[in-house]
Amino acid sequence: MVIDMTSEKVQWQTASPLWEEALRDTDSARKRFNRPAILRFASDTFMEDLETKLNTAPTGLTQYVVRHETWEEPAAGWLPVGDEDNEETPPRLYHPAHGRFYLVAASLACRKPGLPDKCLDTSSKESVSFVMRRLVTESGQENEYGWMGDYGWVKVTSPLTVSADEERFPLFAMNFKDRDRQRRLLAGLVPVASKETFQAPAAKNPYILSDQERQQLITGDPFADPRKAQFDITVLEASEELNERALKTGSDAMSDAEAREILMWIWLDFAEFLQAHLPDLWDAVDQKLSTWPGEAGGEEELFNWLHTETFHGIYEWDDVLDAVYAESDQIFTGDIEDPSGEIIGFSGLTAADAAAVAARVIDGELEALVIGALGVYEGETGDDASDDVPGVPKHETGINYIIRCVYERPQCRGIHSPVVSEPSRKFQLASFFEPEAPARPVRITMPVDTSIAGLRKFKKNVSVLISKKLRNQIERMQGVTLGNLDDGKIPQEPGFNLGMICSLSIPIITICALILLMIIVSLLNIVFWWLPFFKICFPKKS
Repeated sequence: MVIDMTSEKVQWQTASPLWEEALRDTDSARKRFNRPAILRFASDTFMEDLETKLNTAPTGLTQYVVRHETWEEPAAGWLPVGDEDNEETPPRLYHPAHGRFYLVAASLACRKPGLPDKCLDTSSKESVSFVMRRLVTESGQENEYGWMGDYGWVKVTSPLTVSADEERFPLFAMNFKDRDRQRRLLAGLVPVASKETFQAPAAKNPYILSDQERQQLITGDPFADPRKAQFDITVLEASEELNERALKTGSDAMSDAEAREILMWIWLDFAEFLQAHLPDLWDAVDQKLSTWPGEAGGEEELFNWLHTETFHGIYEWDDVLDAVYAESDQIFTGDIEDPSGEIIGFSGLTAADAAAVAARVIDGELEALVIGALGVYEGETGDDASDDVPGVPKHETGINYIIRCVYERPQCRGIHSPVVSEPSRKFQLASFFEPEAPARPVRITMPVDTSIAGLRKFKKNVSVLISKKLRNQIERMQGVTLGNLDDGKIPQEPGFNLGMICSLSIPIITICALILLMIIVSLLNIVFWWLPFFKICFPKKS
């Protein structure tokens, strides 16, 4: 999970009404807890439906979570983790014309026990938004491309960064009460109906670089390896700030309880980092092994270092990491605010002790071991060519997309990076004429009184303008039979000098169309009823 680098730590989580179900997931990475959710609504009153649900039963929002569906089998709602539909089958998002509306929903939370909502300082131009990313598989690796407006789809340098040219979509806030606590939901309308023909001219794309320029850009970019960037932001820089603040004295001094709380969150981030990017090492830590079970190398060196370095008291770093991660659910829900007495290694830990632990994180040895254990990032040597991307339509079917939420402070640009969320689940965008799309109910009320007097009251509100040339051609064909056409006996144009305006009534036109439709359907049924029972295949010479 990604947080910022200020004294007030914030992070993106899934929508708070979904936390209870998300924390029940058995996967150790807690994917659905850490990523934005996509909600699916099947009514034009979707905003009223969302507001009603938040004000009456917020946890019922789980029934709106998007799932794979078709017009034959409409479906929505939270699924148990590991369900095939959950990840392996990207849902297809349909258009409003199909009767479907989709909202991305997330919570921007402060990094404190209970995860309270972050209040935006709009006077400082703080903002929240979301970006859509297109997933492109290159050299066996799935890369993210951002929509850069007139420049088209362009590969992003790192998933954790947002270009100034990348198009942002707005998020709006909805306040509600959940178990006597005020909460805020951030939601945005997914632009499913965006024009598919919106293309970017490749000649104007400034992002197309030569291989040498692209390699120089990657080499000099600190975010080129997103794993290293996550470690720097969540562990290294957070430890630097803790060390600086914990050593202050006087009125700026940090309390022991505050120091323990901050160190607890750093350790939780470090444990989640190992679990996500070094799973073999984390399994060895979680199983409390005393020796490295795998091959010699960078992971073995990092494991031995964590197993021998003392955190505080008699406990090693790996024991405390495992203990903090085991209590993560209680930390998120706010049941554990001060880890002293609750988590091993934190009992009696003072601000000075926390500063000493943070100093060991930032002295460079741990960072070098982590980099050695991670190894070479495949993205540094992959094929980054994007010359064929800008000419692709903005949204096309059969392509996977994700959404990331973004929290920005433009007045702190260059000092504090935007806080970018984990990706939403993959999804696809349906075409307007999608054969599997749900059918929006259409009801046409025909006139009840079809007598002459009843039909006469309908206004002739449709006018058809006929030019004099077209009128001549229409009059020329009056009374012409098929035999006349075969004989070439077609009269000359009568030579009218005036056109016509024909006024018609919509209800009467509808009645005529219905009668004509019933006649045609009946005739087709009489003539072609036998087709389903008859089939002949003739061989064809090659």
